[in-house]
Parts: sequence; structure tokens; C-alpha cells
Amino acid sequence: MRRGRWIATAPRPGAYPSYHFDALSSPFVPWDKIAERAVVAGDDPNKVKAFYNLTLGRPYELRGDAPDHERLMARRESDLKRGRVPARGLLLTAAADVQMRGIWLEILAHAPNRETWVVEALYLDGDTADPRGDVFEKLRREALDREFPDAFGRKRRIDALAIDSGYRSHVVYAFVRENQRLHPDTGREMILATKGADGWGRPAIGQPTLVDIDLDGRKIKQGGKVWLVGTWSIKGAFYADVRKDGVAAGRSVDPDGYCHFATWLDEVYFRQITSEYITDDRKRGRISKVWKLRVSEKDNHYLDCRVYNLALAEYLGASTMAPDEWAALARARGLPDELSTPDLFTPARRQSVSDGSSGSPPPAAPPPPVAPAPSEAPSGWFDRPTDFWF
Repeated sequence: MRRGRWIATAPRPGAYPSYHFDALSSPFVPWDKIAERAVVAGDDPNKVKAFYNLTLGRPYELRGDAPDHERLMARRESDLKRGRVPARGLLLTAAADVQMRGIWLEILAHAPNRETWVVEALYLDGDTADPRGDVFEKLRREALDREFPDAFGRKRRIDALAIDSGYRSHVVYAFVRENQRLHPDTGREMILATKGADGWGRPAIGQPTLVDIDLDGRKIKQGGKVWLVGTWSIKGAFYADVRKDGVAAGRSVDPDGYCHFATWLDEVYFRQITSEYITDDRKRGRISKVWKLRVSEKDNHYLDCRVYNLALAEYLGASTMAPDEWAALARARGLPDELSTPDLFTPARRQSVSDGSSGSPPPAAPPPPVAPAPSEAPSGWFDRPTDFWF
């Protein structure tokens, strides 16, 4: 060190001298200790950040890591009731992650401004080898056949169910084929066999692909459909939304995309939805950004469920519906007239709307609205005429 000299590594006209010090140049920190810190940090983004800052003396770019699960738990809302649909949750989706010994299930309510509420989160225990087995009967009962009370005294059922077919694909295909049903409002299929697809350029949900399935020992040519889901981009968007602060943090209104969590959700749920992060992957001299599971975590099932629920929102047209279409859907879902106008979900309006789950009696459901006159070109949900909703 005493015989060392500074070497300019980036000389250029107009540049000023600047110096970088790290622990490697310190006579008080052994190099084996530095190596130990690097090994301990592994690929945990929080530990790597500390290693970069305190040992290497370099800035660290946060690479898509979600907030600490304890921070999310601290902002849970006590007035959200389990199994109840909030006032502005106009779309209701369910996503299931099938594993060997059970099925993880999340049911999510969506608002037009991408706010979300967890309505239910369950682990359904049982052997998943048989599409007609007990655990799939539980899935049908908890997701497809269950009615959820809303904030206005009505009952709601889910609009769509996604089932991850990455594990035991043919079992999932068989269950979807045998239980498929059409949505009473849209006429579209309600149950989707989905499969996650890596890569940043993929859409949230693509077009279905026909697949062969095995059913009772018989091979049915192109007997099922699988929908590819662009998981990477959805995870990035979800992590951006889950970082946002809302009313619980002193804001006047919850921002677009705000994620609501209830106090009945436990630590297992929050650890799973924050179980992955973005990191650099070096292959053949090229660096790319990829998602990896944190070394401190072993399960990401609820994160997968959230990704598929957000893909279902796209399948249902959440990002393409116009304000008047949302208003028509709000009326069809039983919202009062004053909550069913096209400008319903502006920030000023959202600030004054209660979710109806704070313990006060919900307002009475209004009488069925008068059917609107059909337009020359259909502009309703999923580009279908809306007059039959009423």
C-alpha cells in the first residue's frame, strides 16, 4: 500500500480527479473476511446491497426486489373481511398453483384503476394425481361454486379461474375439460389452463394453444387449451405496485394499482409474494436480467397465483375497457347509481367511496337499471352487447 500509486482509469478532457476506496485496500480487513462476506451475501438482494455499499464502496442498483414482507404485514387493513368483495372490486378472479400434495389458491378483486384486494387465500391439501379427486373437488367448491357477499348485500361468483399447468399438466388439462363452463355475462370460457413463460417481451396473456390430453387412458388429440402467461413483466408490474404507499401511510387516496391486504393474511402469504427478485445472469459473455428465488425462501406459490390473477384481469379486458363500459359493469354488479358513473374511479371520487366493509351496514341494493339502447357497434365487456346483462 505504501509503495502504491493512483492510476487514472477514465482520463478525458474536462474531467476532475475522483477516488474510490474499498475494503480491499484496507490493512484492517483481511481478504478472507471479504470473501466470507461475499459468500454469505449470496444472491439475497438485501445482503448483496450491504456488501456493495459497506465492503466494495460502490452504489447498488435495486433489481426488482419487493418490499420486505414485514413492511407489507405492517400495513394490513383491519376492516377488510375475509371472503367479502369490496365495493370497487368489479372483477373477481381466482388462480390456483397445483403441487404434488395440494393446491394453493388466491382469489382477488380488481378495480378499474388496478387496485386489488385479496378476498381469499387457501391451501387445499390432498393428492393431485386424480382430476376427480378430493382436492380438485375442494378447488371446485372454493373457487367455481362459491358465492362471495359483496359490500351491497349481493352475492358474487368469480369471473375466471386460472390453473397453473406447469406441474401435472395432463391432470390440469383433464380437470379444465371436464369442468369448463361459460361465463353467463360474456359467453367466454371461465377456466384456463395456464403456463408461465420466461422473457421480457411476452404479453401478459397470449392466445391459447391446442394440446393433446390423456383422459381415462385415452389420448384426445387437441383436446385441451393452454394459455401462455408472460410472468416476468407481470412480476415487475406487481412489485412496482406493491411498493406504493396509500391511505395507510398518510396519503389522501390510494394510488392506482395499490395492493390491499387484510389482517387475516399471515406471514407465510407475505413471504411467498416477496420471494423473488431480479438479478443479472451471465451466459456466453452476455448479461441479462432474470427472476430468481431468494436463497432465504423456498416457496413462491402465492406469487405465482398473483401473477396468474393479474393475467386473468387482462384476459377479462381490464386494461382496455372504457369508462362507460366499467360503468355498465358496475350497474350490472349492483352498485348504486351514484357509484356507477363513468367518472366513478377518479382519484377525487375514490377518496369519498367506502368499501362498505368497516362495520357499517351496506346500502341497499338498487332496483335493476333500465337496459340501455343497443348501439350500432357492440362496445360492452369483451366487445359483446351489454343489454343482456340487465
